Amino acid sequence: MNKLLIALGVLILVIGVGAYMVLVPPSPTDALLYIERGTVEVNLGSGWQAATHEMELTAGNAIRTTDGEALVVIRESEFVYLEPNTELSLDEVSGKKVMLTQAAGETWNKVNKLTGVEEFEVKTPNTVATVRGTSFIINDNELLAEEGVVDFASGPQKVTVKEMQKALRSTMEAQSLTPQDRARFDKYKAAYLKTLKILREREIQKRPFLIKAASTKGYSYQKILDTLEQVDNDPNPVEDGYLNKVPSIYKPQVDRIYKLTKEIKNVKKFQLATASTSLCARSGKCRIWAACGQTSDQLMTDGLGTGCVDAYAAASASISYCGHFTVAQGGQACNYQDKTLQQRCICP
Repeated sequence: MNKLLIALGVLILVIGVGAYMVLVPPSPTDALLYIERGTVEVNLGSGWQAATHEMELTAGNAIRTTDGEALVVIRESEFVYLEPNTELSLDEVSGKKVMLTQAAGETWNKVNKLTGVEEFEVKTPNTVATVRGTSFIINDNELLAEEGVVDFASGPQKVTVKEMQKALRSTMEAQSLTPQDRARFDKYKAAYLKTLKILREREIQKRPFLIKAASTKGYSYQKILDTLEQVDNDPNPVEDGYLNKVPSIYKPQVDRIYKLTKEIKNVKKFQLATASTSLCARSGKCRIWAACGQTSDQLMTDGLGTGCVDAYAAASASISYCGHFTVAQGGQACNYQDKTLQQRCICP
């Protein structure tokens, strides 16, 4: 009888562990390091040493670039791109809070909060940036925000920097980004998109039971990847349909895969939009903005209704207008701003 009870206990334990593995998604890795080029070093607590591509890091570790560049992914959600001659310490990396010290150099930060991080802070020797979810560049002298809102502090002085604004430590006043400022963000898009896809594939590999279940439905691992690539390139939200087919009990397991796919599509949509210059500046193609007080061929120049332009005249002059700025000012070359402010310039 005792042996039977022990056997039943072991069986229940095994079943319980199996059910836990199926129902509870794996915890995100604290940090992953992707070397983009050149020399990158890490300090894991016993001095600086050569870094390896896709190595795992945790709180207390530090990264520095000399002639190199690297991308650190924190909690498989937040992205920090280190420019050359940058040193970054991972002071705190938890499920809710990320605290970084940037001792030198410049970083681009993309804060998505896909895995539950609620607070994200970057300290330089003289400034502190506290983020609510955004894309921004920071060094010890300035902060540039592409999206979202950043609280930027230097000593007792503090300024709120909003989308398409910057602040200098010398003045601590928010001002609009120049075309040259905006162009500084462009270099990070390709690395960001590439790494999003790597992270999504890691998420799939963490769930062998899902791969096995898909194989019984005729989906090999490669077919899964090929299908996701098709989803990425489809302008329609077809990923929602796939998610709806997943049994509710398994949805927590695919949630991060779904969210990463959404973000991949957002990045690709933006890239497609900014590459569509030749299709945008056409008479009769302008979206109608009621705020302009016109019935046709009008749109706002800054997305805030403070000015309107004649889109037909712009097309005739081969100048494309966007919701934020014009090509003549050195900006991206497309006409229409999506009302969410997240898609930037899109064609109808």
